[in-house]
Amino acid sequence: YGITTVDAVRTATGLEGEGVIIFRDFQDPDPKEVVCPGDLTEESIKKCVAGNSLPLLIPFSQDNAPKIFGGAIKQHVLLFMEDKATPGDVHAA
Repeated sequence: YGITTVDAVRTATGLEGEGVIIFRDFQDPDPKEVVCPGDLTEESIKKCVAGNSLPLLIPFSQDNAPKIFGGAIKQHVLLFMEDKATPGDVHAA
């Protein structure tokens, strides 16, 4: 994380005034930067960070299971597919 009071940094990130931006290092199509909406309260920042701490799609593994099921997000949608499947291989049931 980082904290800045430099106007050039706010301008470069598109932030107007005070705010919280989460910079994520995930694969596409997830956004690289997420601006937390609403008031800057402890609860709203925690909710924003928790909701954006993992990519939308994450492969299930023993290493990832605690991240998926042990985090603040309690509702999940599970999709089972082969490792080598591409998005075009997924069909609605």
